Amino acid sequence: MSAKGGEFVMKRNSDAGPSSFVGVDIGGTKIAAALVTLGSQPVLSNQTKLPTPATEGAEAVVGAVITLVRKVLGEAGVSPLAVAIASAGVVDPVSGTIVSATDLISGWAGTALAQQVSEAVGLPVYVLGDVQAHGLGEHVYGAGDGYASSLLIGIGTGVGGAVVEGDSVRFGANGAAGHLGHIPAHRAVGIPCSCGTSGHIEAIASGPSITRAYAEATGQERDAKTVDDLAEAGEEAAVTVVTEAGLATGETLGALANVWDPDVIIVSVQAYPGEPMRNPETMAQIAHAAQIGGAAAIRCQGLADIAAIKTRVEVPVIGLWKEGHEGVFITPTLRHAVACSYAGSDIVALDATDRPRPDGLTLAQTVAALRDQGISTMADCGSIEDIRTAAEVGFDILSTTLSGYSGSRPKTDGPDFELLEQAVAEFPELPIICEGRVHTPAQAAKVMEIGAWAAVVGTAITHPTSITQWFGEAVASA
Repeated sequence: MSAKGGEFVMKRNSDAGPSSFVGVDIGGTKIAAALVTLGSQPVLSNQTKLPTPATEGAEAVVGAVITLVRKVLGEAGVSPLAVAIASAGVVDPVSGTIVSATDLISGWAGTALAQQVSEAVGLPVYVLGDVQAHGLGEHVYGAGDGYASSLLIGIGTGVGGAVVEGDSVRFGANGAAGHLGHIPAHRAVGIPCSCGTSGHIEAIASGPSITRAYAEATGQERDAKTVDDLAEAGEEAAVTVVTEAGLATGETLGALANVWDPDVIIVSVQAYPGEPMRNPETMAQIAHAAQIGGAAAIRCQGLADIAAIKTRVEVPVIGLWKEGHEGVFITPTLRHAVACSYAGSDIVALDATDRPRPDGLTLAQTVAALRDQGISTMADCGSIEDIRTAAEVGFDILSTTLSGYSGSRPKTDGPDFELLEQAVAEFPELPIICEGRVHTPAQAAKVMEIGAWAAVVGTAITHPTSITQWFGEAVASA
């Protein structure tokens, strides 16, 4: 990793061997730091964090960053090459100074961040924008892996972006390349933007913008995730709002593609506002509580959740990485599976149906490669044929996770007891887990009576929205 004249370079270092850095992410509510080892996959360790003293000013924020970096250095056991910081705002890539920023952090614009931290910790310090850091990591290790160039747009509370070519983020003459949120969009004309003007893509495509547009159309307050769910269900107002946001985003990306012609465009949609449970620390607390309640293992989704939960529980962690919503999207490729292992998974769960895998590998090739690396696997199956194939190719654990979701079997009201009985009868020597729609203690007890090795209970423990709806529907029908 290095910075030079308008570029920020990151390489896998797989040939030269791994190299370590202290990574820092400065957010509006918290500052996180960790030792990051870059090799064939990034590995995080010695993770730590502090609340962001945003209202106390830039000096307090820089002081918190220095405190965290010193803590990581004191615990690392190795000598990192440098400190790499991701921060909100427009960054001068050469000096590491914050050129401009919103008022989220008081007095942040003009802060000589790299210089101050470097003088305090005695290491080179490189700084880039938070979405640019996201884009660089995605290009080298994620969806852009294998492409010469990529354009990333990040859609969440706001809209940001990054331009990456080779192994380098492109900043432009003033460090503002990739700041896509405030590009004019004709569909947003007259719509107020967070920057104080109107007519920008962020004003129509961001999560808060979708929430606002739906409220204006219907008079009902709904968070962006709910609007998206309503659109999927065909609700007219939601379909209109989401379609307008999607068309505006597509038109913006199409224009940018004509200007730059990247090999791949990556759309990164972050957790919607209004989803309070979508937070690694929250999920780690739930996992800890589940362990206290008697859980024998924790199954969790996403690298951040896996890493956070691993530090809070002593039981095995079954990790997976969902990408997309169609076809094979549960840990869909070998790369996803290896990343789950690096994040801290003791067992990696992946789609074991007969559908084609995005990386072109067969299921047998994927499992063999994971076994060669000593990675234990759990097969998410949708039919008895899937279970037979999974047993044949060498999965360590077989499950009924995708029954009713892969098109091979109808979706049952509750667990697929019939499939579980078939699996237990044919493979009594293998661990069979029942997963999918286990919503009550009685259902879990029946699963164990049939002969399952274990039952996975998900929604009934971790999704208060669904649990509340169940009770509400029961009360309403009484």
